[in-house]
Amino acid sequence: MITKIRKKEIKILLEDDKFIGLLYTTLWSWGMNIRGAKMKFFKSFNEEIKKNQENFVGLSSYQVIDLTSEQLTKIEPKIKRLYSNLHIMNSNTNITANSKIMHFILPDLIFPIDSKIRNFIGYYGDDSQGFYDSFLILFKITQQIHAKVNLKEFILANKLDISIPKSIDNIITSYNDIIKKK
Repeated sequence: MITKIRKKEIKILLEDDKFIGLLYTTLWSWGMNIRGAKMKFFKSFNEEIKKNQENFVGLSSYQVIDLTSEQLTKIEPKIKRLYSNLHIMNSNTNITANSKIMHFILPDLIFPIDSKIRNFIGYYGDDSQGFYDSFLILFKITQQIHAKVNLKEFILANKLDISIPKSIDNIITSYNDIIKKK
């Protein structure tokens, strides 16, 4: 799926109800409608994604691995605005759902943040500042790993269909699993 997102313009994808249906189904399958989490019905979800189309498009050219300090400062309000304007849940569990949908649409920029990631980096709140603070910590972790292992080259050399933010998520999740076993 990530290859399709990279090959097509985000604007075109976000106008496609089938694509948004895939987003909705994916979130559902990732457990965004169990326990306390309650997703909005598809019609409302679709409206929320389309309402934020301009915000998604405005961030689609950025990749976390290539961000400079100046770019990071420039896009901070855009990331916060997108996060704040996404209301895809009927419950108050926004950070996981919002970060996952943002990651799905902007796979090379946004990190998916769930309880395993929050357990590792800490919990900074569900508001846009808490989300952005989490993003910054994950960004710094990415820079540290990338300084030792060129993540772009590694992903290309191994022909992986994965983004750098998702690879960081996988590293942290695997680390948490190893620690838990000990």
